[in-house]
Amino acid sequence: MQKLREKIAFLRLNLSWRILRWAAPLLRWRGAEPSLVLVPCDPWTVIGSRGDEAMAYAVLQNYRKRHPEGEIAVVTGNATAAAESEDCRRMQRDFNLVYVHAWRPRFQIWNIIRAVRRVRATEVFVLGADCMDGHYSPYTSTILFAVADIACRLGLRTRLTGFSWNEHPHPRTVVAAKKLTSDLAILVRDPDSHDRFKAILPRAQLVADTAFCLEPQFTDRVRAVLAQMESDHAAGRYVLGVNLNPMLKVGVVPVAAVLNAQSNVSVYLIPHDYRSGGDLVELGKIDSLLTVPHHLLTEVYSAAELKALTSGLSGLFTSRMHLGIAALGMGRPIAAFAYQGKFSGLLRHFNLSIDRLVEPDARGQRLATALSCLCAAESVNPDSLAAVRLLAQRNVEV
Repeated sequence: MQKLREKIAFLRLNLSWRILRWAAPLLRWRGAEPSLVLVPCDPWTVIGSRGDEAMAYAVLQNYRKRHPEGEIAVVTGNATAAAESEDCRRMQRDFNLVYVHAWRPRFQIWNIIRAVRRVRATEVFVLGADCMDGHYSPYTSTILFAVADIACRLGLRTRLTGFSWNEHPHPRTVVAAKKLTSDLAILVRDPDSHDRFKAILPRAQLVADTAFCLEPQFTDRVRAVLAQMESDHAAGRYVLGVNLNPMLKVGVVPVAAVLNAQSNVSVYLIPHDYRSGGDLVELGKIDSLLTVPHHLLTEVYSAAELKALTSGLSGLFTSRMHLGIAALGMGRPIAAFAYQGKFSGLLRHFNLSIDRLVEPDARGQRLATALSCLCAAESVNPDSLAAVRLLAQRNVEV
C-alpha cells in the first residue's frame, strides 16, 4: 500500500510539472518591482541547521545589497514556522521579509508557483545543498528541481544554488534532473559531485558552496571568545576547535583520548546544530572526559557568529560540513569525520590532502594521524580561498 501511495504521489507531482511547463509561456509577467522568493531545501523548519542558515543568509545578504528596498518572501511548509522559531523571527527582522506557507501537501509545485506569481517575483532562489540527489527524500528533490525549472521558464532570474551529488543518487532524481530547461544554470558545489553530475548533464558548472559568501558577524559575545582564544595563542597553545555530530555516532572516548594526548593544546568544543540538544549532547560527553585545557561553548550562536568565531582557531576538527566551510572561509585549516562523500570534494577545492579525513568509527592511530595532519597544516592558501570565493559568488549572480 505504501508503494502504491508513493507511486500516486509521484504521478501527481510529475503531471503538475508537465502542465506548468506547458503553461509557463502564458503565465509570464513584466514590469514588476524587485522581489525575491527564496525556496529553502527544508521548508518545514526553514532554518533547520546552521548550514541551512548560512546558505539562506548568504543569498539574502547579496539580495539586500542589490535591492535595499526589494521585497522578500520565503516559502515554508509549516504555517507556524515563523512564530515557533526564534531563528525564523531573527531572519525576518534582519531582512524585513515575509513567510509564505506555500509548500502544502498534494499540490506543492502549483502552490509554490502560485505564491511566486502572487508576489510578482523577479528572482527565485532554490537552495539545493545536499537535498537534490534524493538521499533524504526523492520527492522533495523532485519538487525543488521542478520549482527551479518552472521559475526559469517563467522568465524569472532563477538560481538553483550549488548542490552536492552522491555516488548513488535516487533514480527518480536522475529523471528529474534530465527534465530541466537548458536555460537553467546547473550549479554543483564541489569537484567530486561535479564529476558525478556531468555524467547526467554535461553542461553542469562547478561552483563552491553558497555559504562561502556569508559575511561573518563579530558581536560582543564573539569578541569575548576570540579574546580568550588570543590568550591561548599568546601562551603558545594550538587553539583547536572540535565539533561532533550525534548522527554520525562518533566514538567520544577515543576522540577524548587522542585530544588528551596532545601537548600545548586548548580545545574549544563548538556546536553547529542546536535542534533537540543537537551537537551539545555529544560535546557535553567529551567535555567531561577532557583533561587538556578546554571550553564548551553553550550559547546559541548564529551561522554568521560561528563563522566569525572560527577566525580565532588554529585549526578545526569537525563533523559538520558547514562549520568546516566557515573555518575554511576564514582561512583556517580543517580535518573532518567524513560522510556522504561531502568533505573530499570540499577539500579538493583547496587542493588539500584527504589524509585529514577519517571515518566516524575511526580509533587510535587513525585519529591521531588526522589530528597530526591538521596541526601541521598551515593556514589556507589565500589564492585558493580567493578562487573558491569567486566560485561561490556564481550562486548569487543573476
